[in-house]
Amino acid sequence: MMTHVVLDWNILKCIQMGTFTIPYFLRTAIWDKKGYWIAFIPVFYFGRCWDAAGYSKVEMMKGHSKMYADRIQSLPKHADPWKY
Repeated sequence: MMTHVVLDWNILKCIQMGTFTIPYFLRTAIWDKKGYWIAFIPVFYFGRCWDAAGYSKVEMMKGHSKMYADRIQSLPKHADPWKY
């Protein structure tokens, strides 16, 4: 019963303050931080370009990997590479 009273007191205290409203949120999250929203556009564009460049680089390298080329060449001609 005591926790219930304390819980109600905390909730009532927050409601009485009344500081968090939709206009307050819009003013603090959007209007007061205009620089963050403006800076987000070039950062987002740079990230998209970086990601696209990575994908195109991977597509160009497809089939040209030299990572295990020496191991593949050392296998017998008609051997199954999955068994080695």
